[in-house]
Amino acid sequence: MSDDIKDIELGEDENYVLTLVNDDGDEEDFVLLDVIEYEGSTYAVLQPESDVMDDNEAEVVIFRMEGNDEDGTTYMPIESEELLNTLFDKFLEDLEEIED
Repeated sequence: MSDDIKDIELGEDENYVLTLVNDDGDEEDFVLLDVIEYEGSTYAVLQPESDVMDDNEAEVVIFRMEGNDEDGTTYMPIESEELLNTLFDKFLEDLEEIED
């Protein structure tokens, strides 16, 4: 399954909002939280926009980014739980650096 970017815009709160379209044609808005370079690949850490507005504990999703700006970017799911855990740890490290 791949998700293609439909639109990217700068939201009111200076967050990048991406509208992803899944294989079924359904659209969902995500806030781009971080971009991580790891072992020659680029990964996007995204949070569903509905979670940003919700006071409950938020969830993030991580996709491998493929393609380029000219041809469009495709967001591919990551199946390896070990890789997901590694990328999530890197995301948490990035957050700590920002907060310091």
